[in-house]
Amino acid sequence: MNCSTVVDPLCRYHVIPVYDVEVLRGPDEIAKGWGDPQGMGFGTAVVYLEREDLYRFYGPGDLNALKMDLEDRYLVGFNSVHFDNKVIYGNRYRRKPLRERKGRECDLFLRAVCSKFGVDTLQAALKKFGPKKVFNNSCGLDAIAKATIGKGKTGTGEHAPKLIKRGQWADVFAYNLNDVRRTYQLYCFARENGFLIDGSGFRIPISVPSEES
Repeated sequence: MNCSTVVDPLCRYHVIPVYDVEVLRGPDEIAKGWGDPQGMGFGTAVVYLEREDLYRFYGPGDLNALKMDLEDRYLVGFNSVHFDNKVIYGNRYRRKPLRERKGRECDLFLRAVCSKFGVDTLQAALKKFGPKKVFNNSCGLDAIAKATIGKGKTGTGEHAPKLIKRGQWADVFAYNLNDVRRTYQLYCFARENGFLIDGSGFRIPISVPSEES
């Protein structure tokens, strides 16, 4: 499967790429579950290129093309530091601490968690408050998108591997695309308003500078 491009206007800004990855295997299919993103295998990715105002779609054989398209760009994702980047580059990719590359990327999940709990890294939040409080889904993409823009996800990450196994590529890419759209809409909202709202209704101050700022 070769990566393809589709033009689809979404927002008036034209600066950055937004990306999201789906995996070949679910957490119940590998020994370490969600703790082993690399082991889940690269399935698909969708990248929205804001400057060009188009989407690119990548299948299992397009990983190198994806890496090239993400190289030396200011990137926007959701839980990309902790998950997507490890699927793409391996589990040891910038292993510690789990933080963004300064001036090079914006992980909306990481920024929301750090702002909400008043810390600098995901590890600090986990150490101070524990995984149950940090990963209680209030800062998940679906919860924040519903609370902030009134539109959520169309499924869960565990569903994508099942679709891939059945060869339902259109459904996989539709789900993958929706996650990218929600991530981009949240990025635009935060860039314009300076906050996001989590699933519990808490307003989280958040700074998301653009590539040009």
